[in-house]
Amino acid sequence: MFKYMCLVACFLGSVLDTNANAVYVVKPCKADDKACLISSAQETVPHFTLGNEELGIPSTDPLFVHEIKSKQPNLNIEFRDNVIRGASKTKIMHLERDVEKQTVKMTLGLPLHITGKYDLQGKILFLQAVGNGDYELKTNNMVFTIDAKYKVIEKKGIKHWKITGFKYTYDLVEKVHIKFDNLFGGDESKAKPINDVLNESWREIIEEMGNPIIEPIVTAYIDVIKKWLLVMPTDKLEIV
Repeated sequence: MFKYMCLVACFLGSVLDTNANAVYVVKPCKADDKACLISSAQETVPHFTLGNEELGIPSTDPLFVHEIKSKQPNLNIEFRDNVIRGASKTKIMHLERDVEKQTVKMTLGLPLHITGKYDLQGKILFLQAVGNGDYELKTNNMVFTIDAKYKVIEKKGIKHWKITGFKYTYDLVEKVHIKFDNLFGGDESKAKPINDVLNESWREIIEEMGNPIIEPIVTAYIDVIKKWLLVMPTDKLEIV
């Protein structure tokens, strides 16, 4: 999903003013004031997801990811035209920034609802499966921890933060509902055992194929964050 992961940028305290078509600071914070960082980030969430067309910054709720591929030894899945919803309901659980190391660590929880098209061939756990059509993946809460590194750059004499790398982990807090339409060409007798496995063994399935699916989503969120950073001066984001 980060991503929305992706929402490391919430600590920046930036928000879209849809009337003025400009980016404003919600509440700048001192780097060591964790309470301020968390509250400012939480206030930012519903606004950050709006995006800004004039600045070339897309919405993050919904977020569109054209293609996601997961290739495992016994299973190949391709997801297309993916629509990801849930970022606007993000809850910031933890946020800290280390100025000397130029790092940010954030823990956040959010619901995820992903829809699109799929092509699948191989084994889901121990069952052979094949199909193509619509798919849906949703959960009421998924927790991400994101560690990001950044550096200070200058553009036209104005300082900005630029993310130079990140890593993430995720925790499956609540059940993940997985649905593949048109398995085995719509043969329900063959599809039922697969659907039963998807319903009963969702955790094992996500753990098996989750990283190749979630990483492109988190990367897509990070790409949006990078665009925001290029229009937000650092002196509007922090109290020195």
